[in-house]
Amino acid sequence: MLHPVHGPGLAEAVREIPGIELVEAADTDGVVSATADGFEILLTYPWDDRFLSGSLKWVQAISAGIDQFPLEALGRAGVVLTSA
Repeated sequence: MLHPVHGPGLAEAVREIPGIELVEAADTDGVVSATADGFEILLTYPWDDRFLSGSLKWVQAISAGIDQFPLEALGRAGVVLTSA
């Protein structure tokens, strides 16, 4: 799942990864719906606590830093957070 706020070329790069189904959300509510529907990986910069209500297992931060992410809540939920 790719949050609608992302840089140029990211969607194209992810589509080239074999075995990965990329879904681009139209808005934050779309991300919430997708995690509720079984998507496990989220590439995002903006965070919304509703993302944790679904099947999320891994968040790839596409930002400089992770201060905006709820580290304790992610840890309790067993969600891995990475940043590059």
